[in-house]
Amino acid sequence: MANNIVEGGNTAFFMQARTGSTRLPKKMLLPFFGGKTIVQLLIERLQENFGNIPLYLLTTTNPGDDVLIDSVKDYPNLHTFRGDEQNVLKRFTDAGKEFGVENIIRVCADNPFILPEFIRDLLKETDNGNDYTSFSFEQTPVIKCHFGFFTEMVKLTALEKVRTMTSEQLYQEHVTNYLYTNPGSFRIHLIDKSRELDPFRNFRLTIDTGKDFEIAGFIYKELAENNELSVNGLLKIAQQYPHLLQEMKTQQLINQK
Repeated sequence: MANNIVEGGNTAFFMQARTGSTRLPKKMLLPFFGGKTIVQLLIERLQENFGNIPLYLLTTTNPGDDVLIDSVKDYPNLHTFRGDEQNVLKRFTDAGKEFGVENIIRVCADNPFILPEFIRDLLKETDNGNDYTSFSFEQTPVIKCHFGFFTEMVKLTALEKVRTMTSEQLYQEHVTNYLYTNPGSFRIHLIDKSRELDPFRNFRLTIDTGKDFEIAGFIYKELAENNELSVNGLLKIAQQYPHLLQEMKTQQLINQK
């Protein structure tokens, strides 16, 4: 189910979000900064920095997500798609086929600190011929880490191939997991960011719980009010508020996957 369809378009942002979170119910509707939700803030940052790349919000057909769709209806050039709630992989492939998008940049709305500088690194790899492109930290794909800074780029054809290879719920829920855990079946390219990310090893800025939301909200406010939503801004936070690093480290242990 889609609206505002853009014809063609080889590369696009697919942002996944829903209101049915169990650990922090309706977190996508909670005011995060300046009276806006995380979804709204991400839309604005992506459109400000990458206005030439189509942006789609992929949510579910669950009636509870009607309010999420309503919350973004006034954004120009934002396109929405509603699909399977539990099978997120199917939601992505259905949207990709409907919109004619082959190169998908996946954005998770649990991550308010997604940074444009890392997206620009990804965009340089658009024509590299790989099925999956993202970053690694100490040989681990960053999407499995706790940073919350990153997006990942995947080919629609690769996601369709995953659907033919497995029906396990894990891989239906976690869209790209099957690709980087089966590198023999796909062309995987991970850009090593170990050195750059070493100062952030204790950072956890993905939001699953109320405590995550509280810590991330404080940091976001500090950076946004000073126009410092960047790697350098986050380094300053680490220096100014060392107690937050300990709190984030504690949350990492509590929420280990």
